Amino acid sequence: MPKVNIELPTGASSERIQEISDAVHTAMERALGTAPDDRFHLIQEYNPTHLLRNADGPANGQGLFVTFYLAARPAETMQALFDATVTELVQRAGFAPSGINLLSVPVPAANWWWDRKPSHTELTPAGEAL
Repeated sequence: MPKVNIELPTGASSERIQEISDAVHTAMERALGTAPDDRFHLIQEYNPTHLLRNADGPANGQGLFVTFYLAARPAETMQALFDATVTELVQRAGFAPSGINLLSVPVPAANWWWDRKPSHTELTPAGEAL
């Protein structure tokens, strides 16, 4: 289950937040094969006056930030995910490509824990569950 953090300026309606989440999840379905019911998105809003930036990109106080926490993938797969995410956010949620910021944080399966237990099954060299 990939985890996604989505950060956007304060003031978005519940419908707008759902629209953004749907766009990101559709991109994950297309690029990674993520199941439609395998969604874990944490939406955070930030005060636009707390985003200061000197680089090219969104103006101060603007921008959507999407961070994917998932198992390591080949560069081609990550490029496909990033391309699909931008396409979905532009087409479905009306963002300008320059306002979309994407980051992937690879997390080994052994580092995922849910309900106080590992989310993966450890196997012996013979392929048996431990």
